[in-house]
Amino acid sequence: FPSHDKYGALDTNHFIKWFQVAKNYRFWRIDIVDPLASYIDVGRLYISSAWQPSTNMNYGLGEGYIDPSRIARTAGGRISANERKKYRFTEFQLSFSNEDEMYDNSFELDRICGISRDVLYVQNPDATKHLQRRTIYGVMKGLQPIINSTFSIFEKSYHIEEIIE
Repeated sequence: FPSHDKYGALDTNHFIKWFQVAKNYRFWRIDIVDPLASYIDVGRLYISSAWQPSTNMNYGLGEGYIDPSRIARTAGGRISANERKKYRFTEFQLSFSNEDEMYDNSFELDRICGISRDVLYVQNPDATKHLQRRTIYGVMKGLQPIINSTFSIFEKSYHIEEIIE
């Protein structure tokens, strides 16, 4: 399991193998071995080409939790909480992209995944200290349009919410 100090481990974690150069093989073999574990729960496997924008996201990246719990106050003034599981989200904006990058990647991501299909957001695969905390397996919410903000410069905002099992 990923360690808390090294990867920012959570209750459930992602195993991420990021290849800097694309690898094309006819078959992939993945062996998962943990001689100390009596049970291993494996979720979803992504083997895919990733989109890493040529220009980094804007400052103002938002990351946090959504807490859908309900709080009620009794007639006597006590707090009564109906606690529900919290889930993470991220909000960010990509600006200063060219037309080809936005329509070849962002437009296609919206077309294929929309708000109903899952996406894997990895903020920075090389920054391992908080890798687990900053990686979100989720869905996009409220698809925003691609905006042609100035001559040959395009931008788009994203809001991704974690899928919890």
